[in-house]
Amino acid sequence: MQIINMSLVFESMLFSFCWLFFNFVIIFIVHFLMPKDILETYFKKPYFKSSEIITFTGFPFGYVRTLMFMRILGFPISGKKRGLEKVFEISPVWLCNLSKYVIFSFLASFSLWLLLMAIAGVHMMLN
Repeated sequence: MQIINMSLVFESMLFSFCWLFFNFVIIFIVHFLMPKDILETYFKKPYFKSSEIITFTGFPFGYVRTLMFMRILGFPISGKKRGLEKVFEISPVWLCNLSKYVIFSFLASFSLWLLLMAIAGVHMMLN
């Protein structure tokens, strides 16, 4: 008797991968919609080191910067260490709400994908 239905695991992996890809598309779009006020005010010293500013300015790490700011916009307490708790005050409300959704969605889809990969891997090793 087979305990794990591998076709269901594969379909779930495909779904979680598509869901993860959708999150990347949203992050790509938000990268261009990020308000310039936020970047000009907070993406400089003393909030970031000069090496971080250089690294997170261009491709491909500019999208990591966008995700970092989305995390701070969605959850302001996460910017406490750098002194960025007030970023959400100059940001539109829709961006703060979208940021919360994207962060939760990204973590859920990535966690689901990793879990399914582990299940499939263990199943393949045992059979």
